[in-house]
Amino acid sequence: MHHAYASYGPAYRMTFESGERIVASQPWNERFLHYPLPYVDEVRFAKDVAWVLTPDVPTDLPAPRAFEEALTRAGGRWRRDEAGRAIVYDGFVPPFGPGVEALASAGAAGDGDPATLVRPSPTDPTTFALAAPRELDAVTLFSSASAERLPRSMDVQVSADGITFETVARRRRRGEREDLRWVNGHPQYVLDHDLIAVPLGGHVVAAVRVVPVLSSDPWTLSEVLLHPALAPAARGGWDEWLDPHLSWTERWRTLDGQRRPDREDWYYRWMLAARRR
Repeated sequence: MHHAYASYGPAYRMTFESGERIVASQPWNERFLHYPLPYVDEVRFAKDVAWVLTPDVPTDLPAPRAFEEALTRAGGRWRRDEAGRAIVYDGFVPPFGPGVEALASAGAAGDGDPATLVRPSPTDPTTFALAAPRELDAVTLFSSASAERLPRSMDVQVSADGITFETVARRRRRGEREDLRWVNGHPQYVLDHDLIAVPLGGHVVAAVRVVPVLSSDPWTLSEVLLHPALAPAARGGWDEWLDPHLSWTERWRTLDGQRRPDREDWYYRWMLAARRR
């Protein structure tokens, strides 16, 4: 483990005392609201990431019990270890694999190219039908890397017959810090509204719908990705497949030049690198 999320003091202490052999970041800026964090994208981009919680240190990060409840709601597996007075969570395994297929019926948001996008209605539901109903482990929605993000308040719905829809994910303005989701193979609070991955547990899906809730903000969609239902042993791992020592510019050149549109983490890393290059 070389990357971690932690609260303000422990994060910078780990980074400094390890000589940056461990890079730790707050998931959000606890001291200066909305001020950029220097290491957070490094942690988001990394593999084999840990969460380090220190109940004795004042923080607005979740307490261990609340964090474990959020992990349970998200599904998947993890390890919990005690390191002195800290509690370390790692060994994360999402309830779906990295393998994806772009949803062709989504047009420019289903072409496997994260540089293209659609701008759905800011207020009305947007529905994408699959060519045929199929079992899915998850569905992932990506915003554009350079334009507006996903709606801050929205529901994601799925339908097995294209007629009756069920809400499978809810996100609300100012509720991001309570919404733990799987991103790049580890749990994150998606504060930037650039991705939402929704576990579906193998349910049959014929259509996906995005419903803005009390919102009229413009938003973009660069990809709708389907995770076909697979047995856990057949899903493949969220392992590292990129040189971890590259600069942001080198990451961008590699990701854009050696595309892997069959992996969800390629899209997410492409997005981060496109913003940091």
